[in-house]
Amino acid sequence: MTSSNDPTLSGVNSLDFGIQYRPFHFVSFALQANRLNKPTIGAGTEVAQGSTSSLWPPNGQLPAQYLASLTIEPIPRLRASIDIDTLSDNFGKSIGYQLFSGYEILSGLHIGAGYHHRYE
Repeated sequence: MTSSNDPTLSGVNSLDFGIQYRPFHFVSFALQANRLNKPTIGAGTEVAQGSTSSLWPPNGQLPAQYLASLTIEPIPRLRASIDIDTLSDNFGKSIGYQLFSGYEILSGLHIGAGYHHRYE
């Protein structure tokens, strides 16, 4: 269960669940579900979509988010990952993704870069 100290999200709690499987030291798979309880936040925010606008989330209820991830470590200290996600109100019809790569320069010191496409 997660929550926020942000005043606009006060009292909003999110039920999240995740699992990771690492069959080998150089690869891992993960599944995650966020906002399973579909929390309500106010009356929604107006969002422009091309020439029209709509309230998101409708009725102030946030849809659940489902993610899948693959991480590889082709050489020690170098990691690359890809995450894909979809929302419960448009499941499989609208998919976002995130790409990330990072390198551990020294023990405990990491650098990284990534790209997000419609990550919600």
